[in-house]
Amino acid sequence: MSYLLRHEAWGHCFGRLGDEYGGSQPSDDAFRQDLANYHNAAKPQQLNIASSSNRDEAPWRMFFNYPAEYPEVGMFEGAYHRNTGSWRPTDDSIMRSHATEFNAPCRWFIIERIMRLSGETMSFEEFVTWDARNRNKVKQAKHSMIPVIPGTTLGPVSGDDIILN
Repeated sequence: MSYLLRHEAWGHCFGRLGDEYGGSQPSDDAFRQDLANYHNAAKPQQLNIASSSNRDEAPWRMFFNYPAEYPEVGMFEGAYHRNTGSWRPTDDSIMRSHATEFNAPCRWFIIERIMRLSGETMSFEEFVTWDARNRNKVKQAKHSMIPVIPGTTLGPVSGDDIILN
């Protein structure tokens, strides 16, 4: 239940993330146009999915500037209910399987949204520093849903319930 809540509530509902698992849907022009529309909308979504293997076009391309910090981030084919013609940022994450955590790009997209909604900002460079200090804490927490963001009014989220202090 905890996985399902994190995947559906934090991943889809709050983070506006797409599923990172494959399937039999076609990767046609309509898919590519729909994904472009999602990425360029006033409220962007599905930013963890790409319709091209071109690293320079991936919504998570900024992670490629930090290969030492994020060696797991790349272009992995098979996502958004398609086995081919769609890419995800990592081999596995909570948006693909019953993994216990969000991958780094998904964490960035969720945290960036939290900061924007709280009227605060965090540069990508600040995120990299913050993530280096906190990502192991998230991995160690059995039911961690998303880490505390220092300097905000948002508190920790843990357990099987979503609780914002």
